[in-house]
Formats: sequence, C-alpha cells, structure tokens
Amino acid sequence: REAQAELTRTVKDAGSSELDRARAQLAYDQAVQRLKDQTTETTRLKTETAAANKIGVSGSDTVRSAQQRLAAAQQQVADRARG
Repeated sequence: REAQAELTRTVKDAGSSELDRARAQLAYDQAVQRLKDQTTETTRLKTETAAANKIGVSGSDTVRSAQQRLAAAQQQVADRARG
C-alpha cells in the first residue's frame, strides 16, 4: 500500500521527474512481486505442514530408520538365541 500511495503521489506531482516516476514504479512493482512471493511461500509451507501433520512423527524418516535398526537388532538377538 505504501508503494502504491507513493507511486500515486509521484505521478500526480507535477514537479516529479521522469526518474522519480520510474523509481516509484519500480518500488511498486517490487512490492507487488514480494507480496506474490510471500503468498506462494505461505501456500507451499501450508502444504508441507499439512503433509507432515498427516504423516505424523511415526512417519518421519528418522523414526522409520530407527525402527528398521531396532527390528534388525531384534532379529540378530533372535538369531543368536537360536544359533
């Protein structure tokens, strides 16, 4: 909003130079792009969070890896007990 207001003020100001107008337009365009980028990032993070919440802690790579190591260790114990 600030960039838009500044652009409007600069365009309406008869004393502003073409450079002033170009700078105000650039500032406005950059503000619009930052807003788009933030919106995209927020959407991506919401999607990632929803996916992580759906999987839960038990579905994380770290937990699955630990469970696999535990199962392998338990199998070794069972094999040695029989062997």
